[in-house]
Amino acid sequence: MEAADAGGRAPLPGAAGGAGWILCSAQQDGWPPPEEPQITGVYFYDAAGQEITKSDFDWYLFPPDSTVTVAVTFQDGREHTVDQVVLFLYPTGTGVAEKRQQVGVRRIRDGQTFALFRWEIPASLYSHFEVQLECGDGQTVSASHWNVVDRDSAF
Repeated sequence: MEAADAGGRAPLPGAAGGAGWILCSAQQDGWPPPEEPQITGVYFYDAAGQEITKSDFDWYLFPPDSTVTVAVTFQDGREHTVDQVVLFLYPTGTGVAEKRQQVGVRRIRDGQTFALFRWEIPASLYSHFEVQLECGDGQTVSASHWNVVDRDSAF
């Protein structure tokens, strides 16, 4: 395995053409643990395994008709552990919550603190991206502050 970068991320060797990445720093490092589960990071990688960063306008720009890897890191809470991570897209604008689409689900094994997804970028993407942590007792933790767009639809 290659050395981790300054953000603690290192490539996962042999993963589907180098597109997969693992987050070496994804661990339960808060002590004491937070009361509730928390999302600690969301990262996007292109097919070559390069991290996709936000544009100057605070949007993630993806190549149209491409596949990206999404890495989500999280920390369990004191009383609740994460059972699955769910990804959603919803349109920009107001009053659009009912138009939310699920784009990925990963079950979490005991002790795991990250989830990896391969996401095919839909045509004409201009949306908000939401990550939801689901716990066994019905509790959910959501964060939805990632703006995503394909380059052909960008501004």
